[in-house]
Amino acid sequence: RFDEQDVPDVVLRGASHLHVGYPPVMSTLREEPGRLLEIFSRARRLGLSTSLDFCSIDPNSAAGRVDWRAWLTKVLPACDYFLPSLDEVAVMLGREIPQEREAISQVLFELAELGPRIVMLKLGPRGLVGYDRVEGVEVHEPCFAVDVASTTGSGDCTIAGFLSAYVSQREPLDHA
Repeated sequence: RFDEQDVPDVVLRGASHLHVGYPPVMSTLREEPGRLLEIFSRARRLGLSTSLDFCSIDPNSAAGRVDWRAWLTKVLPACDYFLPSLDEVAVMLGREIPQEREAISQVLFELAELGPRIVMLKLGPRGLVGYDRVEGVEVHEPCFAVDVASTTGSGDCTIAGFLSAYVSQREPLDHA
């Protein structure tokens, strides 16, 4: 039941960034996107940037019955960095997305048109793609070659690295 009352201005003051994750499992934010819009809008008025991550959406759950396209249209204008996986976006947009680079790029552009400066899509073992609408830059970063023990948390670690670079004042999609 997380909502705007859980993020008072006193918590936001002094911060530089607000990250919200997993609205599909937070009934208040899932059912009433205006609440997240209010949180993001207030954070931005206080000088913070904002980011949003998703989690898997079970099509047979309450989250699966949400009109996610309408939800995104309402919330993303107040979101600076949108960071879902390609699989999550396919569910949100209600369509299969071909795995070819051109189709994925089209999804990046489509989502960026809703407002975020940067859309970054996690591609699982294929890495990630990102698009910076302001700079007009698209990047693809493959995964590191490692011996995989578990992929649990890998998407969250990807986002943590991205946000760490941002708060360290590096260009978010600068991979030089």
